[in-house]
Amino acid sequence: MRAADIAFRPDGKGWAEGSNAAYGFVILRFTWHAAERRQLTLHLREELSGTWHWEGRTLRYRVTSRHACDTKIVLAYKIRRGRDALGRPATLLEAGQRISPGEIGDRFAFERELGRHERDPAVRRSRRP
Repeated sequence: MRAADIAFRPDGKGWAEGSNAAYGFVILRFTWHAAERRQLTLHLREELSGTWHWEGRTLRYRVTSRHACDTKIVLAYKIRRGRDALGRPATLLEAGQRISPGEIGDRFAFERELGRHERDPAVRRSRRP
């Protein structure tokens, strides 16, 4: 079983995350730009992978691999009304190809707006004393 999310920050940064039931994950960090012709360009900058686990009600990530990358993906896309994976009404982003074959797909349901300072889930939060 796999799950995938994608996030676009208003500052042009974003990430895509794929995770599986065997507690593995991959995160692709990118910059993005949407063109008027329904083209979305993702400039992949970094790939992280590792494992995840629950600590109480908090999901924790352990990065075991981190690689810089310099890959551009240009996707045709459309945004339309449809249903999410649970069959609930949702706004969908459908890309013309998978973001990362075998890891991150081509169809995403809108879930929520990102918080102003929100980052991908593998970013370590600094702890205050």
